[in-house]
Amino acid sequence: METFKRILAGAVIALCILGIIVAALGIVAVWRINTPVMESVTKLLTSVDAILQIVETELVSFNALLGDGIDLVQSVEKTIVETGETVRETNLSLVVIDATIGDELFPLLDSAYATLDTVVGSVLAVNDTLEAINSIPFISIPTLTADLEAAEVRIVEVQNDIEESKRTIQTAKEEAVDTVVSPISTRLSEVEGGLQDVLDISKESEIQVTASREGIADVIQKLPGWIDLASVIMTLTFSWLIFAQGSLLLLSYAYIRTGEFKITVGEGKADEDIEEDLQGEDEASDA
Repeated sequence: METFKRILAGAVIALCILGIIVAALGIVAVWRINTPVMESVTKLLTSVDAILQIVETELVSFNALLGDGIDLVQSVEKTIVETGETVRETNLSLVVIDATIGDELFPLLDSAYATLDTVVGSVLAVNDTLEAINSIPFISIPTLTADLEAAEVRIVEVQNDIEESKRTIQTAKEEAVDTVVSPISTRLSEVEGGLQDVLDISKESEIQVTASREGIADVIQKLPGWIDLASVIMTLTFSWLIFAQGSLLLLSYAYIRTGEFKITVGEGKADEDIEEDLQGEDEASDA
């Protein structure tokens, strides 16, 4: 049984030596990957910020297009209100209104839709990346939650409302209906409301993009300190493991030598000193 315990202690010594080596290599590895990890994360965040900058620019352009569209609709509405029912009698007014809607508003919305479609694709990709980055401890960057896909659908609805407005105007020109102002105004009010809804979503998205960029800048600034702190914590952890395994190694070695789990330092010297003191007392007594 004693022999088995000594063999077991020898195995523990071997495992402790292996553990000390692994922990020491861990300390070296922690500081070797410190800079590469920081550079990789910084590069990723910088690339995401570059995409967000493009998205921000596109949203500003998109908002400007929507603003122009709303101005056009309000201009047509103003013309209808000012002319009243005489707009039916003045075919030229209907032609101008029809041209404004068909030749100016429609192309503007087509351009706005194309811009928004590009932005939506970029936002979805960036949002997935931001969520993945936020899974890293200590990092929390605002994500993009505005429903730009709903804005796309709303633009299509606005285009349909414009088509209805054009048909109403065409009917007024061809059939000389008695009441023109009310149907056209109703359609144009729906168009203006739809454009305003899309503009509100887009502005919310622009605010969120700005917040995300500020969050990324903050993380890039704090990242070196966080990574250094993590390296220090891991170094202390590995150091504690080395100490613990070193202590266990010494206990196991002591057991192999003495048969006891006891580390004795300078015990032999102390016994010799006691023995010499006793001999000195005996000699003194004999004298």
